[in-house]
Formats: sequence, C-alpha cells, structure tokens
Amino acid sequence: QAILGPLKERHPNYLFDGYTEQRRMQFQVSNDAGLDLSYGSMLTETTFFIKEKGSGNMFDTITGVEGEQVSPEEVIAECSRLLTADAYKIAQCPEGTHRVLVPVLFAPFVNLFRTDLSARSYREGTSVFAAAYREGKALFHPDVHLVDSRDAAAIRVRPFDTEGVVRDAPNLDFVKDGVIQNFYASKRDAVLYDVAPTGSAGGDLAGAPSSTPGTLRFMPTKERLVDLLDGQPALLLQVTAG
Repeated sequence: QAILGPLKERHPNYLFDGYTEQRRMQFQVSNDAGLDLSYGSMLTETTFFIKEKGSGNMFDTITGVEGEQVSPEEVIAECSRLLTADAYKIAQCPEGTHRVLVPVLFAPFVNLFRTDLSARSYREGTSVFAAAYREGKALFHPDVHLVDSRDAAAIRVRPFDTEGVVRDAPNLDFVKDGVIQNFYASKRDAVLYDVAPTGSAGGDLAGAPSSTPGTLRFMPTKERLVDLLDGQPALLLQVTAG
C-alpha cells in the first residue's frame, strides 16, 4: 500500500498489478587442489504491470526496480517516469529512418547475440558472425561495444565461472568498435573447437560445465539519455512482447 496508494493518486487513469520477489544467491567452487571461490548476493525485485483504464490489452506496459534494497520511493519514481512519458502523445511519428535506443541490459535484444557468439556455432559454421570474424570486418557501428561481464563491482554477477576461472579483466569484449572480438568457450570447448578459453563455463552440479556467457551487456555510449538524443527523435526500447 505504501507504493500503490501514491501511484493511484498520481496516475488515476491507470490500473496497477505487481509483485515483489526477494532472492538470496550463494555460489561456491572448491576442490582438493586448493581452489576455493565464493560469491553471495541479495536481490530484491519489484515489478508492476500497468494498464490504462479502458484498454483492451492484458497490460499496456511493465516496469520495475531491482537492487539489494528497494524503497517505495524508488518504485514510485520509476513508475511515474514511465507513465509521464506514456501520457505524452505525439500527433504523428515523423517519417524516415530513426535511431533505436537500447538499454544496456535489455535482455530480449542482447539475447539475439547469444547463440551466434558461441565457439561451437563459430566452428560449425552456423554463426552469422563467423565470416566477418575471420576477415576482421566491422559489422556494426563503431560505438557498439558488447561485453560478457563478470564485474561484480558494477552489476550483480559472480566474478568466476563454474570451472573456477577468474579473468584478468572482468569484462570480455565480444564486439568492440563494431568488430567481433571473441566467441565464448569453456575450457573443454576451447580445446574441442580450437579457440581461446574465455572463462565462460556454466551449468550446475547435475552435469558437466558447458559454454555459457556470464551477463551480456552493451556498454553505454552516453551517460545520459538527453545526450544520446542530441535534440533528434529516436525510438526507445522499453518493453517487447509476443
């Protein structure tokens, strides 16, 4: 009620339905040779499904806040930011080509790269990036910088993989300056597919480690949205569904 009351008062034209989830995660990798790595984190996530009154949709947008601790004020501010923008109706979308702005951790977009950046897809020739990688050809704008992050100081991700590998640098470049730099591989797959190991082993106790990236994220090209826009129209990806 500390969240719903103020939201309903500020935005009476919308209906709200949400949930809060809290998870404690603990990871440990050790062996009899002296390896002993551990990482723990607490995640609180509050999510709201929002529907405009009279809308025929199940919901019109979704937003939320996550962190070790989440305050009602943070959730209210995030929902209000989104709904203030939603209430601003443009008369007509300008014709022509527009830039698309992508949040750095926007999973539906980032995950498009996941399969084609594996060492297996590269060696088997099924990766759409294979030819460009061999030629050193730029496929993207020079500002595109995609990394596999194990930077526990910046985001909630464990700094080692399930094989106990800790990288010298926590961020592994997959795309830099628009050029494909690496394909992710566990130590086993690195030998199997003749590529460099990248500290990218995933899995659980039920099976052998497999090649899995940590957290794929685009590095921001600007610190503020207003600087990205530079006075020009653009499309901002907020929600995808279907």
